[in-house]
Amino acid sequence: IKNIIASNEIPPALKVFEAYIKDYSEDYDIKFLFGQALKSQGKAERAKTIFRDIYVNSPGISSKAAHNELAPSDITAYDLIEKASNLINAMEFAEAEAILRAALLKDEGQRKLEILKKLGHSVFKQKRYKESAEIYEKAGDNYWRAMALYRAGDKAAFGLTLKKLALTGDKRTGSLMLLAASDKRRNNEIDEAVGMYKTLKANYPSEAENSMWGIGWTYYLSGDYQKALDAFTELCSAYGSPKYLYWKAQALEKLGKDAAHIYRQITEKEQDFYSVLARIKNNQVPGFGFQGLELSANPHPLNPKPYSSERINLLLELGMKKEAVSELAAIARKAATPDELLSISMKLQDAGEYRLAITLVSRLPNRETARAILYPLAHWTVVKEASDRYGVDPFIVLSVMREESRFDSEARSTAGARGLMQLMPQTAYAMDRNVKSREQLYNVKTNIHLGSRHINSLMKEFGSLPAALAAYNAGEDAVRKWQNAGKYISVDEFIEDIPYDETKNYVKRVITTYFEYLKHSDKKEMPKIL
Repeated sequence: IKNIIASNEIPPALKVFEAYIKDYSEDYDIKFLFGQALKSQGKAERAKTIFRDIYVNSPGISSKAAHNELAPSDITAYDLIEKASNLINAMEFAEAEAILRAALLKDEGQRKLEILKKLGHSVFKQKRYKESAEIYEKAGDNYWRAMALYRAGDKAAFGLTLKKLALTGDKRTGSLMLLAASDKRRNNEIDEAVGMYKTLKANYPSEAENSMWGIGWTYYLSGDYQKALDAFTELCSAYGSPKYLYWKAQALEKLGKDAAHIYRQITEKEQDFYSVLARIKNNQVPGFGFQGLELSANPHPLNPKPYSSERINLLLELGMKKEAVSELAAIARKAATPDELLSISMKLQDAGEYRLAITLVSRLPNRETARAILYPLAHWTVVKEASDRYGVDPFIVLSVMREESRFDSEARSTAGARGLMQLMPQTAYAMDRNVKSREQLYNVKTNIHLGSRHINSLMKEFGSLPAALAAYNAGEDAVRKWQNAGKYISVDEFIEDIPYDETKNYVKRVITTYFEYLKHSDKKEMPKIL
């Protein structure tokens, strides 16, 4: 195409453009050239259609170039809404906000509520909660207005909005009432909190389990261990979760009774956060000093041979990793046996595509055979170098990296965190003056070194891995506030009571992953977590 255009043979090029774009509809750079070729041939209306498509759907520089080819009258409110939706999906919330404000001015009223809701979402994701609440009020969306007010800390307005929402019969009211009940408990209004949980249990069946947990947890933290034990026992009978078993054991111990049999029961279940805690409580260290797994950057103690294909190998040799991975993913969808899936996953891991490899083997019924793929020693040389330099356990670094990005060096979060260890740009800039652009955070070595240094700093300040991990996810100020307000007797209480579900689940996942990684190590003693 480029050769034909260079020869100024535009009419013949148009046919080639048509054929190419039919097969590669998302190659917006070539589409832009197509639009320019159409424009040069006097086909202005069709060129506008092409430019409008690029502007709305392209995530790159070609979108701005296409926008410059269009007059304001060529772009409708519908185009702006679609463009903003694509930006939201790409987590470009600030740009989406600007587009949506432009859409409000252009819209004639037909789609005002839709625009306002998307605008509220864009502002909410930028953590401007009070402003977001005002936008949701205009949109008539009381659920998200209440959520924004709660995040803004305006509990009085939150309560009033919650009452309005309850009157509409919205089933989501229950989840917000859980937040209100939790606040009561955190303010030491024990009777009010328990009363709210009981009302929730009676009126919102979908929140019955969460309400029962709230009752038990309120009693436990207030020191009424017998009532807590009764609630946890009821939860165990109804739902059987290791979480409820663990806290039942804790309540028994607080009452001076033996709970070793419950800890043993939990450790017999599939490993999760609570089985890790139970092993610590029972002083069990199964799996430590794991034998038969060579400590290397690419351990594969698996029976299947790595997937072999001349075509895949050639693509990788040519540096066409994206194409090779795409073909391996297509082959994996047709894999008939676990051995085939393992084999393909091994090839993906060898190509550095850890995220997809982990996703594939997670579907296996017996994931124990794929431990080296589920918990790879990714970028091991750099990880070891950074951990030695900053005095951080390399398996903690790997665990954070796995749960933050699944080892995707190009990962980016809704909050703007970047790279393998999902560093916020402002955090990176404060740690290293040589980091001057966000793009530097996609560099593997830079990201791992800065992430390891940050973990070391947090460990020194907070004195425990769980608190350091919580600060890594939610920020130091939040963790200081939680620690000062909670007055927790033990670290496991702190973890379970983290107010942000995202942070609480993050800490649990990283700790569970850390213990899986320790099976790679030669450590003989259980590390101190609690």
